[in-house]
Amino acid sequence: MCQHSSGRLSLSSHFHKPPCFIFFCDLDNVSFNLSGTESDVDVCVVMTDVFWGDFTEAPGENLESYGFLPSNRMYEDDRELVRRALVQKFGSSGFTSGKKAFDVHGVAGSRVDADVVPAWLFRSFHGRGIYGQPIAREGIAFWTTDGKQVINVPEQHIIMGRQKTTQPTTALLITA
Repeated sequence: MCQHSSGRLSLSSHFHKPPCFIFFCDLDNVSFNLSGTESDVDVCVVMTDVFWGDFTEAPGENLESYGFLPSNRMYEDDRELVRRALVQKFGSSGFTSGKKAFDVHGVAGSRVDADVVPAWLFRSFHGRGIYGQPIAREGIAFWTTDGKQVINVPEQHIIMGRQKTTQPTTALLITA
């Protein structure tokens, strides 16, 4: 079973020790609202034994200089692994495949719709620490079915979202 999961989606039949974690996420930077009938949740299945690295903020650094090994792993294989787990849990008619996520269909009275996003860890490297260790912001990366890469750094989104909601608004009062 993946850690942090509710136990409802199991990848353990496909892995001896599943290298992933499952969490609720907010890809659109919108608060969850589960009380309405039009609500859904976003669930990320993040593979933790592989990451996508960005070295643009760390000139002269690369995978090898930080001590990482390149991988021939394909994101499409991990997306297929998640699809198979969804078929096992919900049946082939219990969800549809979208460009970014699998849309798990809700059942009236028992569960809301859910968008399940297969993802990899994302690390944006920007230097080294005092002992030479890599310093990176972390998030997730995934690819749409037409090949577009999507990177989400939740920590950055939370900070920006708070700034957006705490900034004072200006009202214009027009008097006659």
